[in-house]
Amino acid sequence: MLDKIKLWLFVWGTIALLILFFVTIVIWILCSVWWLISNNMVDRNIFLLLCLGTTFFISIGTICIGLLPEKK
Repeated sequence: MLDKIKLWLFVWGTIALLILFFVTIVIWILCSVWWLISNNMVDRNIFLLLCLGTTFFISIGTICIGLLPEKK
């Protein structure tokens, strides 16, 4: 049972890190475009909150969608 839990945590941790990687790149591009258009730079704390918050909601959404029963 403990091995199943460790494997589940490892898999979802890896998925969350991959999501974080791609979300960080996309948000960095969006913040750069925002900076070029408006000349207002996004603070690093807000940038990190955006990345981590978006990753958290995408990960939770992915888990919830995965828990839905399949229709046959």
